[in-house]
Amino acid sequence: MCRTIKVPEDVRRMAETFRDVPLYIVGGFVRNSILGIGETDIDLASEKLPSDVMSLFGKNAVLVNKRLGTVHIKSTNGNIYEHTTFRRESYPEGGGHSPDSVTIGTSMEEDAARRDFSMNALYADARTGEVIDPTGRGVNDTLRRIIRTTSVDPRVIMKDDGLRLLRMVRLAGQLDFFIDKQLISCAKDNVDLLDGVSAERIYKELQLIFLAELKHHDFNFDGHRRALLYMKQSGLLAKVFPVFPYIGGKENDVETLINVYSNVPSDFTLRLAALLMKASFSEINTVLCKLKAEKARSEFICSILQYRDYASYGRPTDVEVRHMVQKLGKEKFMALCVLKRAEDMETGISGHWRALMDICEQMEGQYPVSIKEMNVDGEELIEKLKLKPGKKIGEILNELLAWCAERPENNNKELLLAKASDYV
Repeated sequence: MCRTIKVPEDVRRMAETFRDVPLYIVGGFVRNSILGIGETDIDLASEKLPSDVMSLFGKNAVLVNKRLGTVHIKSTNGNIYEHTTFRRESYPEGGGHSPDSVTIGTSMEEDAARRDFSMNALYADARTGEVIDPTGRGVNDTLRRIIRTTSVDPRVIMKDDGLRLLRMVRLAGQLDFFIDKQLISCAKDNVDLLDGVSAERIYKELQLIFLAELKHHDFNFDGHRRALLYMKQSGLLAKVFPVFPYIGGKENDVETLINVYSNVPSDFTLRLAALLMKASFSEINTVLCKLKAEKARSEFICSILQYRDYASYGRPTDVEVRHMVQKLGKEKFMALCVLKRAEDMETGISGHWRALMDICEQMEGQYPVSIKEMNVDGEELIEKLKLKPGKKIGEILNELLAWCAERPENNNKELLLAKASDYV
C-alpha cells in the first residue's frame, strides 16, 4: 500500500522547478505527518548538486555549507527551505559529532544510511507526497513509536556521533516514543562517546530534554520525565551528572530526585537545580562549570540550593519568612519554595511551602523586599544621623529593612529615621 503525506503548495511548485530530478521532503516533517502531530521545519533533499540547485533558483538560492552540500532556497511564498544533496559520510573514532569525510552526490539509500534513526530517514516525493522508506523499517517504527537506528546494528550509527545518545532520549521525550532495547544496551556500552562532544552541544541538548514535554504539548505531558528516565536507564544521567547520588547513591534517592524534577513546572533552571539538590556545593559547581552553564543561571542555582534545608524542621514565623524573602529576593525565594514543594510531594515531610509562597506574594505593596522599596535612603540617613558615607550606612539600611518586615506601618519615613538612631 502506498503511503502519502500532504505537501505544502510552495514546496510542490519548487519540485516542478527540479523538472526531471525528483525533489524530496526528508526527516521530521515526513515522520510527524505520518503520526498526524505538529509539523516541523521542512528539509529538502535530492540528487542535484549544489551548483545545479543554485543555477535553477538563481538569486533565490544561497550556498550555506559547501562541504555538506547545503543550499537555502527561497520559495515563491518567501519561505526559506534547506536543501541538501544526497551524501555519504564517515566519522573519526571518538564520537566527535563532525564527519571527517563527506561525499556529495550519492544515492538516496546511502543518504538514508548516514542518518541517525529510521524514523528520520523517511523521504516524501515533493510532487506526489508518496513516502519512500529506504531502510524498510522507518514507517513501521514510526507507527509503533519506537526509536531504532538506520543500521541493523545500532553500534554502526551510534559510534559516529556521541551527541546521538542525547538526541535519542530527547526525541523519545518529545515524541512520546520508546527506545529499542538493543539501542539502550548500545548506549550503555558507549556513554564515553560524550567525551568527544563539546560542552556547549551537550548543554543545548539538555535544555531540550528538560523541556521535552513542550514540543508537542497537545498530547505529551510527561516527556521531560520519560527522557530523564531513559537517561538513567542508559547510563547517560550518571555520565552528565557525575555527582552523588547518581554515582554510588541509593536507588531510592535517585528516584526521589527524578520525581522532584518531574514535579517542577516547565523551567529549565529549576529542573536543573532539582537534579542537584543532594549534591555537595563543590559537586554542583563542578557540574555547572563542566556544562558551561551561563554565569547568571549558575549563580541563581547556587543561591537557592544554599538554603535547600530552610524550613525543613518546622514552619518559620511570618516575620521570619519575610526576612528570608528580603535576603534572597522574591524570585529566588519563590524558586526555592517551588523546589521544596516538589520535594514534599515525594516525601510528605512538611507541606507548608504553599503557605510560605502566599506570605511572599502578600508582601507586594505592603512590605519592602529590598532597600530600594523603603521610604528612606542613604542620603537621608547621612543628613539625619550626621554620619559619613560608608559601610555603616548600608548596615543601618539593612537593619531597617528587617524591621520593616515586622509591620507594614514601619515603612514610614519619620518612623524609619527615628528608628535608625537605634543602630548607630
